[in-house]
Amino acid sequence: MTDLRPALNDVLTGLSALPITHQPYDLTRINAFLQDAYNLHARIADLTRTLRQIRPSYLSTAAPARRRMAGSNHDRSQPLTNQERENFDAESKALLRQLNAAIAKIRQAEDARRKTVDVVALSKRATGGLGALGRWAAGGAVTAKSLEEELEEAREKSVAGFREGVILFLQERLRDAGGL
Repeated sequence: MTDLRPALNDVLTGLSALPITHQPYDLTRINAFLQDAYNLHARIADLTRTLRQIRPSYLSTAAPARRRMAGSNHDRSQPLTNQERENFDAESKALLRQLNAAIAKIRQAEDARRKTVDVVALSKRATGGLGALGRWAAGGAVTAKSLEEELEEAREKSVAGFREGVILFLQERLRDAGGL
């Protein structure tokens, strides 16, 4: 991707504005949801990389080498023995289950956060102003939302939509990794 910062800085300097500087993304400054999502994505990427690296050896129909040094790392160019395939399958399946459970945990936490936000918003609305008396005075109908309530609701919908997209992205990446 082309770095447009120098051109943008030239324009900003011409407008007597401060140039922008490159600051690396700091995972410690983002919220817990995104930290968990980034960590899960990194683990899924590692699994995908490993699966792609071992695929030729795993699928090879050539006879495996008869002698191997005990405890040595497997040469990826040599076919796997049946025992090595079984061990690799078991480890991969366990890791896929762990990652799937971690994604489900993030989804549950997000669902709980949404429910909490909804309850808090309803309680604020019910206790704000005159509450039930105000609604009764307005003819029993639900009163219109204030601008602040509208903005907060829109913000919450944006956050919820973004997080749902992140969860779907992680599930799709895990599904792709499982299909290798």
